[in-house]
Amino acid sequence: MAHPQKVTVEGELGIIGRADQTTVEAGGNAALTPPEVAVSFVKETQIDALAVSIGDAHGMYRTLPQLDFNRLAKLHAGVLAAHVLHGGSGTPPEDLRRAISLGIAKVNVASELVNALRQTLLDQWGARQNLWVPLAQAAAIKATAQVAEKWLQLTGAAGRA
Repeated sequence: MAHPQKVTVEGELGIIGRADQTTVEAGGNAALTPPEVAVSFVKETQIDALAVSIGDAHGMYRTLPQLDFNRLAKLHAGVLAAHVLHGGSGTPPEDLRRAISLGIAKVNVASELVNALRQTLLDQWGARQNLWVPLAQAAAIKATAQVAEKWLQLTGAAGRA
């Protein structure tokens, strides 16, 4: 239904856990994306992108993630869809670069973006600054844009639209 409307579809296979109390959902190797299942899943569903579970988690990491790069390499070799890393917020830059070299085409960092927005608002209001919402929003949007720019640089996506 989506493709005739020129809408891309992202699927998720495996269980991508949660790293913080706000956003605990899974864990352990049993939740990781099985490469042999991913091949048939992508063929059957015809999705455009596959969010893979390789030790990543939604939210802000309390401890550094232990990404399964061997699993990612197998997924990249066999699965004909763009690969997505959920839970990019807090992923060490060297792990991020390695994951991208092994086929990750999209990195989700919503937690870090939301945290920048929320913290900017709380800081302003706590200091009794920019109490008028449009002024506070402008500063929060600027802080969020700075985080987005950081991630565009980290992933090598800057200037590649």
